[in-house]
Amino acid sequence: QRLWPFLSVGGKKIRIETKLQVVRDQIKACQGGETCEVEVEAGGSIQSSTILVNKFRVVRRDATHVKSGPDRGDYPSAFNVIDVTGPSSGEKLCYRCQYGARPVVALFVREWDESVLELVGSLDKYIAEEGAEEKKMAAYVVALSDDSDATEKRLQAIQMQRRLRAIPLTLYENSRGPLKYSIGSAANLTVVMWVDSQVEFAQGFSSGSIGAGDMNEVLREARKLGL
Repeated sequence: QRLWPFLSVGGKKIRIETKLQVVRDQIKACQGGETCEVEVEAGGSIQSSTILVNKFRVVRRDATHVKSGPDRGDYPSAFNVIDVTGPSSGEKLCYRCQYGARPVVALFVREWDESVLELVGSLDKYIAEEGAEEKKMAAYVVALSDDSDATEKRLQAIQMQRRLRAIPLTLYENSRGPLKYSIGSAANLTVVMWVDSQVEFAQGFSSGSIGAGDMNEVLREARKLGL
């Protein structure tokens, strides 16, 4: 029945007393795996190492832009991945090589939250319904992880839940990503787009929920790439 039971104040652990029912409405905004911060407004003095909490306010923490990915105009180098949910499931292959000069969107993902899943789903829908005409446009997800077994299971679960039609989920051999792609250490998600073997767009996002404006920008750039 207790929620967030301890708070560190001046290096000391202070007990917070509250019941889940008190903040049920406020925490709904953070369901679905989103990254959130909780602001606590406490009244009265600290007595017997206990704070009686009066109010909670849950704030969604938005992702910020970080430098990640190759520069515009760079050549997108070839790299291998393990195909987890695509047509070559279980095999190591180079989607960068297979897609050739086609317009391509690659999403390099370190952590999954609801906003990343929503972006992948929106991009998948666009490519399946419009962008894949005559095999013109392609996209794939590259999961960056040092725990390949757990990540592979996670990708398989995402495919079952989201039923992606056009975007294969793949796994890279480590969490750093392909060296020539300059994936920033602070980037939870890096979006890279190229066409005719030339990078046209690259943007990194820190941990946190990707806002609607950023999501729309990525989808808008993808549509421009496929024209």
